[in-house]
Amino acid sequence: MTRNSQQRLRDILGAIAAIGLAERLMGEAELTPDENLIETAYRAILYQLVVIGEAVKSLDGEIHKRHPEVL
Repeated sequence: MTRNSQQRLRDILGAIAAIGLAERLMGEAELTPDENLIETAYRAILYQLVVIGEAVKSLDGEIHKRHPEVL
């Protein structure tokens, strides 16, 4: 299934929200310090950054022309 740019932009927003949650969890874990939770939150953030990168690369050319700063 091919996703359109609107769906990819929603994916990006969802990934940003997930990063915010993982960042909060990482902050809480650092107080305990639960190394497993810290590592899991860190990996979740990295994964979401990959999701964002892939979604940005797949946006249609018109969006890239109008917003070259996203590359």
